[in-house]
Amino acid sequence: MTIGFGTAAYSIVAAVKLASKSKLKLRLFRWTKKIMDQHYGMALLVQNLYVDRYPLLYKPPIFIREWKGRLHLVGVKRPLDWIQTRFPLFILLCILVACAWAISIVAPSSPRPAMDVRIWAWWFVIVLAICGSEVYYLWLVKGRETSVFWGNEMLQLEMDLKRATQECRHAHINIHTPLDAFILFGLKVFVWIGYLFTPVGTFICMILGFDPQSYVLSYLMTSWPMISILLRTLTFHSEPLLTVVILSGRFVTMTVALYEGERLLIIVLGSIYIIIYTAATVVGLLGKLVIINRRRIQIGLFHRHIRVYTMLILAVHAVEDIVNMTLSIVILATTVVLVTITFVSVRLGHLLPGYLVLIIVSAGIFGFLLAKTLLTKTASIFKNVVELLEAFKGVEIVGGMRRGVRLGYLRDVRRFDVLKIPIGVGSTVFTTVDKNTNVRLSRLFVEVSVNALILF
Repeated sequence: MTIGFGTAAYSIVAAVKLASKSKLKLRLFRWTKKIMDQHYGMALLVQNLYVDRYPLLYKPPIFIREWKGRLHLVGVKRPLDWIQTRFPLFILLCILVACAWAISIVAPSSPRPAMDVRIWAWWFVIVLAICGSEVYYLWLVKGRETSVFWGNEMLQLEMDLKRATQECRHAHINIHTPLDAFILFGLKVFVWIGYLFTPVGTFICMILGFDPQSYVLSYLMTSWPMISILLRTLTFHSEPLLTVVILSGRFVTMTVALYEGERLLIIVLGSIYIIIYTAATVVGLLGKLVIINRRRIQIGLFHRHIRVYTMLILAVHAVEDIVNMTLSIVILATTVVLVTITFVSVRLGHLLPGYLVLIIVSAGIFGFLLAKTLLTKTASIFKNVVELLEAFKGVEIVGGMRRGVRLGYLRDVRRFDVLKIPIGVGSTVFTTVDKNTNVRLSRLFVEVSVNALILF
């Protein structure tokens, strides 16, 4: 009797645990689906904050318009378009010059430049400024028309495939993980924090001595006394007024520079995120389209999947050179970010306030998770494309065809190769994106970060 009671009690406890676990999974599934269904809201949020309500007057050359439940990219010709389009490049160039100049001033007087946190911060900003300007020029200046055209084509294709696969019983399965939802939620939080608290960040940088303008201005006033005399004359030889003017000018200038750097960073991250997730969604929906219309394909009445795959090939070839260079730049920038954050947190963290170390470590962890997630999603795209081509030529489809239909179908399908996305510079290709790219790049990030700690 005791054994039976114990068994019953264990069964009740197991049933309660299973019900609680199932309920938790259901809630997590609903939260993930709700977050991921709004992933285009990331683009609208960025435009709402960093374009429509941006503190500065100039606007980027591409505008996002929401129309009938879908996004539409619009290339905009603004007044003085050549100047407005390249004005962000000018700001990034000023940031680069200021940081490089500050390094040339501070490094000779520093006992150990490699252990100077200011130099690490400025090199970090220099690399990101170069990478950001290259990506901005490739997509929004040189490749503006290509970006707008193929962006709209892919957005429309995704919507058409979603409508065509609504009847598939697998169409509503959530293919995204809770980590995907966490990354998207984190990106939105980062956008809001950057927009609201950049002036606070400027104040902290000025207090801690990370503002390169302070060193450059001191050098200029010491090397060229006429500049000091001119400033004192303009401030009526009032030392307090001169100090207020200089501090105010530094604050405004650095805030503008930080805002512009954040805007380009957020636009680049948001664009890469949406491109990868749109590609993953299109490839997944194309596979479902083949499943739904298998019988029509076998009797030769459905060829839409061939047209869609042909469009994907044309899109990849159209932006191949831009994507080739962009991937190389993103890998370089990610490596620099992870190495800098790791080194500063581990070796130089004792020189910084605790709250700043916590922010840096949190940003590093989130950056690694973001890179890991995007690499995993990119590798899954390659895997899904391979499986998709195998499904095109599979026995389930070809085996049920008549001889005449099969010959014509195989003639069309055999022309397709697996989509290859190169990584390189110009005509030089280092490698191509495949299922092992995630592992190789993750190993590269870890090895470079560890080697930096050992080297310095």
